[in-house]
Amino acid sequence: MHDRERAGRHVLRDAARLLDVLGRVADGQLHTVIPPKSPGRGRVQLPHVIQPDPVACCLVRRNAEESFGRFVPLRSACHSIDEADAMDTPQLAQIEVAGCALAVRTAGARTNPALLLIHGFPSSSLSFRNVIDALARDCFVIAPDMPGSGDSAPIENPSFARFADLTEELLARLGVDAFHLYLHDHGAAVGLHLATRAPERIRSLVVQNANAHESGMGPSWTATRNYWDDPTPERESAATAHLTFAGTRDQYVGGLPPDIAARIDAQRWEQDWQNLLRPGRLDTQRALLLDYRSHVARFAEIAAYLERWQPPALLLWGRHDIFFDLAETLSWMNALPRMEAHILDGPHFLLETHAAECAALMRAFFTKGGGSR
Repeated sequence: MHDRERAGRHVLRDAARLLDVLGRVADGQLHTVIPPKSPGRGRVQLPHVIQPDPVACCLVRRNAEESFGRFVPLRSACHSIDEADAMDTPQLAQIEVAGCALAVRTAGARTNPALLLIHGFPSSSLSFRNVIDALARDCFVIAPDMPGSGDSAPIENPSFARFADLTEELLARLGVDAFHLYLHDHGAAVGLHLATRAPERIRSLVVQNANAHESGMGPSWTATRNYWDDPTPERESAATAHLTFAGTRDQYVGGLPPDIAARIDAQRWEQDWQNLLRPGRLDTQRALLLDYRSHVARFAEIAAYLERWQPPALLLWGRHDIFFDLAETLSWMNALPRMEAHILDGPHFLLETHAAECAALMRAFFTKGGGSR
């Protein structure tokens, strides 16, 4: 249901675009219609048309052909598309990286500074759906699904270091050198590998409910720490008790004030849970839970990186986070005294309730010089 629903949304979106284009052709607003080579088939040169996703384009073509006969899809029919305009709308693609097919959403002109968005558990790049369009006005946005999440298949022996390896290769494939780095939840364990490996590539950090200090790990981590100390099956069971439908729901609304919880669409955790039920996904999350201890073991290395390099940084924090203590925000600000910090009346998944505010703060931070070095 998850994949079908996503495909259906893409079909409807691109079908709407096609109808709009056909309507404007009929009104004379677009020009250079090439006569059809055969009945029911023609090509239209479109001066400013946003390219649809490749997969969605195929779906639109297939569905349209069933009713109207064969035609050239928009992606191949557009002979004069400005590259910057073509990338304004997020594009979902599968990119082969070191033998892995990574699903990646990109948006914005490639000539803009790159912004890497790394999602957390149990979500995917869809968690950025409400901010990508705004951020793409100033940045070349790259939002991959980590292996075993979203539309990226699981890999053998998953770890945050391995995910960082794949992300490095992805950036190389996209021709990206320096970039802004968005850290959230598990994404911090991936992104901070990138930062400590090549500090000179980091334009800035955006820290959104991302942990890198002991201060952020309160009593809720007790079962997990016990598992790290002695990874027996019994302790694993206790530490992974959240890998259920109820636990997935609680990632979004657990411990929240009712008015904030009411702002979060139930489809978010329903889709995440359906995704987790796909082959290999729960095993990936069990492996990452154990591997998170390697992230904690790197806190001193991360602190040394922050102290030496002092990257420009923006903190966006949902104060009702039940996973990372609010004290973590002070640790970040102590480590980066010039950090711009905003603590909002929101949850761990802050973009679910405060997407517009966060997008505006990020755009202002980037455009006023954050990460200009």
